[in-house]
Amino acid sequence: MFDNIDNIFNNIADGKNYYFFRTSKGLNFDPFRNGNFIGINWNYITTQDLINLSEFQIKQKIANNEQVDIATTEGKKTSTGIYNKIKRFQNLKTGDVVVIPSNRSETLGFGYITDANIYIDHNDPNCNWIKRRKVNWVTFENLNDLDSIFYKIVYSKHTISTLNNYASYIDKIISSAFVKDERSHLVFNLRNQDDIDDDALINLVANVKRLSNQLSANLNLGDLNESSMKINAQSPGILELIYKQSKSLLLVGLILSSQIVVNCSHTIGENAQNGTNLEIQNERDTNLSIIRDTINQTNLSNQEKIRLAQESVAQYDTIANTKKDMEKLDARIERLNKIE
Repeated sequence: MFDNIDNIFNNIADGKNYYFFRTSKGLNFDPFRNGNFIGINWNYITTQDLINLSEFQIKQKIANNEQVDIATTEGKKTSTGIYNKIKRFQNLKTGDVVVIPSNRSETLGFGYITDANIYIDHNDPNCNWIKRRKVNWVTFENLNDLDSIFYKIVYSKHTISTLNNYASYIDKIISSAFVKDERSHLVFNLRNQDDIDDDALINLVANVKRLSNQLSANLNLGDLNESSMKINAQSPGILELIYKQSKSLLLVGLILSSQIVVNCSHTIGENAQNGTNLEIQNERDTNLSIIRDTINQTNLSNQEKIRLAQESVAQYDTIANTKKDMEKLDARIERLNKIE
């Protein structure tokens, strides 16, 4: 059961590359964003040139158009630099991650390549770069809200820069639950502008582990052999939980991504603190219905959906406690998107 969990969550494959693409000082940021593509300059190099001409012939054509002498050191440097950028653009693979900056790099866009080859667009009045690659944009984030490591990234002046060394930072932005290197990751974005409530943080981690253990045992997932945690202690910041080969952690992320609201105590009876028993029961029923709807929107099999919904009922008290702690921290599971 739950053997096809990758149909819901990202399985970030080995060999995926990450790139930073300049946008001509932000001029092409909105066209890229609104048109779901990235482009590259030097229109005089056509896709047919890339197919039919040798490397030397293409570099010679670049030198002619840039009015440099390819026989000189400077001319060779110019033609080779442009050639390498165009070839890197051509060689982007489906699923490669791209990051683009707005003017002054105040906003960064994160997306992934969705096509296999360059396509041409001569009819876009908003961008005159005709060689393009299709992109699915996942999110656009204010630079000030990101890890400080991204300030180092935006300092690059190259048209295209490799970001593979920053993959672990980028992964947490483009997806809140994913599998990489046989480890499952669940990422909470802590959006609270105030100091971190350490009790809520400790309780959140404990409850996620409790939920994971219960799902692992009750659904016979047989995981949770190894776990670790990474915390960016700043607020706003990142809380990242990492379990080795853990389907249960991913399922916890799915449940906690449900947009349920817990106002009342979730304990019915003498321990109830907020609301009447009827109000508490109504809230519980409403929230369980929302969780079922979230589960039903996935690609799980019908049997898997039923079992996970049943477990949500059985573990509702812990789910409600966890959501309360998430509210105190303004902790969000924001993106469960799958990258092909």
